[in-house]
Amino acid sequence: MTPSKDMLEQSKSFITIAVPVIACLFFFFTTKAGVDVNASRILENRASIEKLEVRMENMSAMLQENNTNIKLLQKDLEYLINSMKGQ
Repeated sequence: MTPSKDMLEQSKSFITIAVPVIACLFFFFTTKAGVDVNASRILENRASIEKLEVRMENMSAMLQENNTNIKLLQKDLEYLINSMKGQ
């Protein structure tokens, strides 16, 4: 073989090996970037969910208080109705 053919064969071999390696590296780096973005979004969502949980707990406490107040109003109305019947 002539030196130019050897060089051409070596270049082909190098390209044959380099292209898949570069493609794999590109794939792994883009995957890593995607994972990093998803991790930051997960942290943001977690913070939002925790805020919503606090709001839900406050709403639950408020609903329980309202339920208690409604029951007290029912008792007051029953007392008024019974006292009006007795007159």
